[in-house]
Amino acid sequence: MKAVLIDTPLSAKVVDWSVPRLEPNQVLIRVRLSGICASDVMAYRGEHSYRVPPVITGHEIVGEVHDKGAEVEKFGIGDRVVVEPHWGCGRCLYCSEGDYNLCIEKGIIGTQSWPGGFAEFVVVPEECLVPLPDELCWEKAVLIEPLAVGVHAVNRVPITKESKVAVLGAGPIGLMTVLAVKHLQPRLVLATDVLPEKLKLAQVLGADLVANPLTDDLGRLVAEKVGAGFDVIFVAVPNDAVLESSLRLTRRKGCVVLIASFGKRSHIHLGELQLYERTLTGTGMYTRRDFNTAIEIATQSTQLEQLLSKVIKLDEVPETLRRLDANEEKDAVKIAIGFE
Repeated sequence: MKAVLIDTPLSAKVVDWSVPRLEPNQVLIRVRLSGICASDVMAYRGEHSYRVPPVITGHEIVGEVHDKGAEVEKFGIGDRVVVEPHWGCGRCLYCSEGDYNLCIEKGIIGTQSWPGGFAEFVVVPEECLVPLPDELCWEKAVLIEPLAVGVHAVNRVPITKESKVAVLGAGPIGLMTVLAVKHLQPRLVLATDVLPEKLKLAQVLGADLVANPLTDDLGRLVAEKVGAGFDVIFVAVPNDAVLESSLRLTRRKGCVVLIASFGKRSHIHLGELQLYERTLTGTGMYTRRDFNTAIEIATQSTQLEQLLSKVIKLDEVPETLRRLDANEEKDAVKIAIGFE
């Protein structure tokens, strides 16, 4: 099969790769679309903690069952599926509580030990497959995994129909979070970003207010449109200034949810957190519950496909990774690799 191998930092190439051998509980998936995530670009740079070259990365995968092991019972040849790209050990405290996203020993696709979706075929355990509704097209389905990230983040905090919510950063995950928040029908949703094109998309997805922190006075906007502050703020950009502002824009006893991956030590004024009894919480990946909700949202949404900026061929991936690393795809939200 053909695959894209990140062989060394800042180097990727199309290679011939052996189709993985099936274990009894595994399924061979013929990949239809595979999304490119920021973590794949980090792997390309050689900066990711566990997607380390040489690696076939890619974890946003949808496709069809091409073959299956003898013990696979829930899926048949030709079934349309989305891959939930991690697998807990099933034995630890976190797995026993249903929080296998926090499993210390979990396997993650798109690593050296488990080649990912930048290839024509991938092998996954049956437990990692989620069936797709017939009415859900591939172009929507490939967005389910990043949408599940937003859904899980939203499920980390209480949001009611009276809640006022902000999403700071309208990149791929920020926009998915806007969609996930709107699914709960809160009173107000604000989205911020420095790119006007991303703010337009946030409005399309249902944001009631949008703002550019470079040109708009967020403090004044909150005072005029929100009142005491937001009940919940999602931080979807790894920037200390944005994180600091989230504490000021959240009401007393409000919640800040950290979605963005901060790779470096952050310096924030914790007094804003302690004195006014605000809560700062993290969120990591998702569980099956979040995937199921993401599929429900994707099936109902008439705007989700607008987040898929373009579909490229496998031989275009090395140059696309270079362009993404060089920040030459600023207008793109999600780029996916298409397989015939």
